[in-house]
Amino acid sequence: MSQKFALLENLENLLPLAFAEDHPDITSQAVADPYQNVTGKITAKGPGVLCGLPLLPYIFTYRMTNVSVTPTVRDGDVVQKDGLVATLEGSGLGILSSERIALNFLQRLSGIATLTRKFVTLLQGTGVTLLDTRKTAPGWRYLEKYATRTGGAVNNRMNASDEVMIKDNHIAVAKGITAAVKKAKEFYGEKMRIVVEVQNLQDLEEALSLPVHKIMLDNFDLDTVRRAVARAGGKIPLEATGGITLQNIREFAATGVQFISVGALTHSAPVLDLTLTVG
Repeated sequence: MSQKFALLENLENLLPLAFAEDHPDITSQAVADPYQNVTGKITAKGPGVLCGLPLLPYIFTYRMTNVSVTPTVRDGDVVQKDGLVATLEGSGLGILSSERIALNFLQRLSGIATLTRKFVTLLQGTGVTLLDTRKTAPGWRYLEKYATRTGGAVNNRMNASDEVMIKDNHIAVAKGITAAVKKAKEFYGEKMRIVVEVQNLQDLEEALSLPVHKIMLDNFDLDTVRRAVARAGGKIPLEATGGITLQNIREFAATGVQFISVGALTHSAPVLDLTLTVG
């Protein structure tokens, strides 16, 4: 599946829900002539990284309205306060009745891209790769992961079928790290990558002896991450995850891990405040 197709398919799944929960727009139906053309503009109320602009034409024409959208920037561009994002022209009813839905999509995705860019900027020069997670809003997976890519992160698993990721609950069910890895190897052979999450240095020692492709250091503090990197000696790539913020990510990057994953990119990003005005 191409990235563009996946994005549009994700959007097409969400648009019926978005319009159903917001319509009918009785105010716009009363005051706006569907055959009257108006112009509008979307502007930013603060600085940030734009994301989701290619979705706007699909949103504004979803209800078969005659609206044209002309972006003035591209996804990934930085916009400043009061910066122009896009111009609109067409049915007044079409624009007004789709306004909030369009802004909701654009603000959410731009907020994720903006937060991601802040993390990526702090990692510049370290050689560490920033990864996102599957902590996305239900139904928004491809859109939100597109936003993290737009901000400069690398998508980790798009879904649970991309690789075997053995976490604490899998280990509990399998009665141990070694047993879990063995079961995965027996089930998939060499067809799937295996990643193991460890909770402490003792777990790390066990994981290092197993045929895994990456080890996740879950909620390790800085000193323990440094010790883990020294113990691994580059044998298996390490990923630091859990408790990593804008304030400490640079320190974690300096430990020598190859990857850092941050769930907050999607589950805690504030929206980028945007507004649409007509006339």
